[in-house]
Formats: sequence, C-alpha cells, structure tokens
Amino acid sequence: MTVRAQSIPARHSFSEHSHPWHQVVYAISGVLTVTVEGQSFAISTEQAVWLPTGLRHRVGSLLGAEFRSLWIAEEAGEGLPTNPTVFSVSPPAAGADR
Repeated sequence: MTVRAQSIPARHSFSEHSHPWHQVVYAISGVLTVTVEGQSFAISTEQAVWLPTGLRHRVGSLLGAEFRSLWIAEEAGEGLPTNPTVFSVSPPAAGADR
C-alpha cells in the first residue's frame, strides 16, 4: 500500500488515466470530482471512492481541494468491489491530521 498526499488547485483535473493497482481517493478539505466509466461523483470530506484496478478515471476539483489516495496492490483487493464505489468515511479526531 502506498499513501499519497496531494493538493489540487481550483478548476483543475488530472488527465484520464488508469493504473495496475486499486485506489481509494478522499478529500480532507474541499470537494473532489471523480469521473469514471461515464459516471461523475462529487466526493466531500465525509466520503471516499474505491477505484478498482484498470479503470480509466479522472480526479478534479472546481474550487480546489486537499486529498489523499491509497494505492493498494491488485492482489490485496481480492474480494472487494469490481465497480467504482462511493462510501462514507469518519472525520478525524479533533486535532488529528488525516
């Protein structure tokens, strides 16, 4: 597993891409737009999206955001959803950094 911390400026998006690992994307501030397979998800700080291996996707933000990605080896995702999935995440404890 690899953790990536990143900022995305307002009105920016990363080019559509795919990779040979699973990805979980979530915003620690702002709102992300995740587009995959003709669907778009607006991800707030209370949500995350699961992106299975090999799916072409794009991540962006209208107003800018701080976000985190977990990159998970393909074999470690066995038994997890094979479709993009939005799910709830708990906010961090007071004073804690995500």
